[in-house]
Amino acid sequence: MIFKKLMRFVIFNNNNKVVVYMKVTVLLLIFIYVFVVTISHKVVNKKLIETSSATNGLKSDDSKNDPKLNQNIYDLNDVNDYKVVTPIIDLKSDNQINEDFQFLDNFEDKNRVIRYGGYSGHTMKIAITVCGNQTLQQSLVTLKSAALLTESRLHFIIMTDEDNRQIIRQFLLTEWPKHILSRISFEIHLVSFPNTLNAEEWRKLFKLCAAQRLFLPTILKDIDSVLYVDTDVLFLTPIDQIWTLFQSMNSSQMAAMSPESEDFASSWYHRFAKHPYVERLGVNSGVMLMNLTRMRTFGWTDYLEPYLSLYKHNIVWGDQDIINIIFHYNSDKLYIFTCDWNYRPDHCIYTRVCKPAEQTGVRIIHGNRGVFLNEKQPSFRAIYESFKDFSFNNDLSVLLDVIKTQLENSSNTNCGKARHSFTLALEAFLSNQH
Repeated sequence: MIFKKLMRFVIFNNNNKVVVYMKVTVLLLIFIYVFVVTISHKVVNKKLIETSSATNGLKSDDSKNDPKLNQNIYDLNDVNDYKVVTPIIDLKSDNQINEDFQFLDNFEDKNRVIRYGGYSGHTMKIAITVCGNQTLQQSLVTLKSAALLTESRLHFIIMTDEDNRQIIRQFLLTEWPKHILSRISFEIHLVSFPNTLNAEEWRKLFKLCAAQRLFLPTILKDIDSVLYVDTDVLFLTPIDQIWTLFQSMNSSQMAAMSPESEDFASSWYHRFAKHPYVERLGVNSGVMLMNLTRMRTFGWTDYLEPYLSLYKHNIVWGDQDIINIIFHYNSDKLYIFTCDWNYRPDHCIYTRVCKPAEQTGVRIIHGNRGVFLNEKQPSFRAIYESFKDFSFNNDLSVLLDVIKTQLENSSNTNCGKARHSFTLALEAFLSNQH
């Protein structure tokens, strides 16, 4: 009816026949386009509904009421392949999770997240980024140390590249025993830098993909909080202990880290930084508690591009420098924890400057500058090798004995002279277990 009125208007309000024919032709083309698009959308939508319903075993009417319909994930209970599934997960409690998967048709999509197991909002979550071959083995030992020492349920969030994605998936499910897999879950994402002008610039900032942590508030939209660690970190105490520091943060604080240094004499930021940093000594982001909900509310990712653009010629430590810049201007939103939660060679290479570690022991050890793999700090490498070679089936007291024995070989170094600090917290934890 509308089309006929338009036709009559055009014809009877213009005496030029050529113009009339041209307008009629344009109107016809518009009408045909609208008709074809409308029919196409109806056909596509019908197909999608039929496909989703058939795949999930639901009637068309039921699909609207099923909140899990679009939560297709890779099921990794079968380590030989992965399938799109709809998980039916009963999150009764942190340690009592019923995983009943409905197996569906084989499906592969490189952009989807690979997931294994289930978790609740109370489950402790560890995030880590693995890119390239150099950090792969270290990252697996990092996750191993967390799983070994933590009896509570853990959820690993692994950001990685396409090559490592399948290697990590296969390794965890074939090399880790069932009693460990029963209390963990994981999701593996492809590294991405959303809403940026130059994703490649972010990918290569400092170490490969290290800047990924800056984008977690955007990527992990449904996650409230995570513990982010570098790939050269080992846990000497259960994750439960550092996770309790979230409770020490006030309502405005959205992240927690340790100081980069313990004194001005060894402070890199105090001596060399050409950009703003967290006063007085800067912070180290190798171990970072992140309240992602508060970071989203703050508008965290809105600061990233402007600060990179402004300071790109001044920053040395990549994403860590950007974190320092942001919290320099927002110090009220940062909680500082002590060096025993992020113990590095700087704390013992000249003199022992981490007092909490001397008193209660190292809780998390950070082998930055490659000391887990080179010969520069034998005590750090000894601990790494002990975890790497340790069997999941052995008692943790065996691990403690191995570490103590290996540390004896480094007793002639400055960090080796502090070897009691490396085992004190682990020993206390194991004593409380018995």
